Amino acid sequence: REALLELKAAGFRLALDDFGTGYASLNQLQEIPFDHVKIDKVFVARLGDGGRGSALCETALRMAAAYGIPVTAEGVETESQARLLTAMGCDRGQGYYWSRPAPADITLGWLDTKLRTPAGAR
Repeated sequence: REALLELKAAGFRLALDDFGTGYASLNQLQEIPFDHVKIDKVFVARLGDGGRGSALCETALRMAAAYGIPVTAEGVETESQARLLTAMGCDRGQGYYWSRPAPADITLGWLDTKLRTPAGAR
């Protein structure tokens, strides 16, 4: 905790990764001034099951919003997951739905193509 607070004081931005699992708990969200939260992929994988996955994602989004912290959903693999997260108010995601990991030159080419494509054509 002290080391993170020192980094924050030195100007570093802090992200809480894998929120909702292991050490990434609500207590840490209260104790440390995080700049960003990433919802763990285990919750995203359960989206649309009509149960706990959706409820946990919505809860994490509401908690982060109450603190004014932006959220990224990890492990988004389907269009359905992306749509559900958007409907819940999550506007950031990462996962295979958009792209598999790739070398920098391929990633830059992918970004260039996306930036040149008109928004309505995506």
